[in-house]
Amino acid sequence: TCPATSLLGRRSVKREVSVDINQLLQDGLKREGGYVNHPDDPGGSTKFGITQATLAWWRGKPVTPEDVFNLTQAEALGIYTRRYVSGPRFDHPGIHELVRAQLIDFGIHSGPVIAIKAVQRATGVEADGKLGPLTFAAMHDVPPELLNNRLVKARLDLIARLVVKHPAQLKFLCGWVNRASSFLVS
Repeated sequence: TCPATSLLGRRSVKREVSVDINQLLQDGLKREGGYVNHPDDPGGSTKFGITQATLAWWRGKPVTPEDVFNLTQAEALGIYTRRYVSGPRFDHPGIHELVRAQLIDFGIHSGPVIAIKAVQRATGVEADGKLGPLTFAAMHDVPPELLNNRLVKARLDLIARLVVKHPAQLKFLCGWVNRASSFLVS
């Protein structure tokens, strides 16, 4: 059975949050895992959650599945830092640590623009996919625990829409739901 099906009866707990971005990125590597080339994953060949397209972007040239397979943790951390931390501005000092951890993981899992639009919707700001002064101010106005849990809900809603639209993705549902719900706090 899928542990995700018991979520409705699950009590959230106080979550220990690392304020160390390097630790958050290491956690992301662990959650994403090693090399996978699943036929039902539209991302194709991935390692540490980094797709062939992302690796090609990073290296500035076409890459092969073998290049993805040979991706090192050190290079993956460089990609994570640029694409999922500094690029989208998730390292901004105005972001509460709890929300930062969620945004980095959300960005790694679904893309930083999707994570930014979710935080913008959760704070009532126009969802343009860019973190700027209005979004930072709006984030500051919402208690971090509440904003964090709104982001969990946004992730679960996104997952539900994805699985309804692409039923072949159902095989990934438990892992995705468990990952998103692991960020719930009381």
